[in-house]
Amino acid sequence: MRSVVLAAVLVAGSAAYPAPTPAQGDAEAIGWLRGIYRATERLSYTGTFIYQHGEQVETSRITRIVDASGVHERLEALDGTPREIVRVNEEVKCYLPQTMTLKVDRQIDTRPFPAMRVDASELADRYAIRKGETERIAGYDCQAIVLEPRTTCVTATSSGRTSRPACS
Repeated sequence: MRSVVLAAVLVAGSAAYPAPTPAQGDAEAIGWLRGIYRATERLSYTGTFIYQHGEQVETSRITRIVDASGVHERLEALDGTPREIVRVNEEVKCYLPQTMTLKVDRQIDTRPFPAMRVDASELADRYAIRKGETERIAGYDCQAIVLEPRTTCVTATSSGRTSRPACS
């Protein structure tokens, strides 16, 4: 089964709490996702984003500045093919240093990274959401939030839409 793991830096020190029930664990993990998303809308920040999909792991450095002139973002790939993406409000520039290529585009949908298209609690319809382990990453205590698909079946219909039949 494929899963996505998000690592969030713990702001406060951890204390010993009894193990949560699955329902409480889901609610707490959903709370983490909501907090992460709210912070991405309003705060300036810099950090390392780690994305794991199956066995593949991608690491990026992200910087976001929100000021009176708007939103400024810089995303730099730290592994794989070198690339850097810079966004200032709606203008997006992608620099590929190996080929000395610069691509410029306009982005209509300017939701902050990570752009959640649904409320975090609605994700629970499609994913089992839970807190993972707390680990030390790059000098920070990080809380993993794990999203596992509830189903692995997706079927294309003749209309081109996808359906999600009940399957295990």
